[in-house]
Amino acid sequence: MRSVARPAGGAGPHLRPHDADVRRPPAPDARTAARGLLALMEGLGLYLFSGKYSAEQALAVLDAHLDRLVAAGENA
Repeated sequence: MRSVARPAGGAGPHLRPHDADVRRPPAPDARTAARGLLALMEGLGLYLFSGKYSAEQALAVLDAHLDRLVAAGENA
């Protein structure tokens, strides 16, 4: 997976540094996670083809989502 540069402090673009310590809900089961990822990809595809997102923006959204899924799975 290709990584996109993150702001200092490890927080994502919409998180303040102290928000990174907030407890997250448990990871979804594999089927639910896969369905959510497919829905995300469909939406990102539409945004890409309509010109609302650049390839870099779509990749950053996907990368952030995958990071959350992996972190949730590691904490499960």
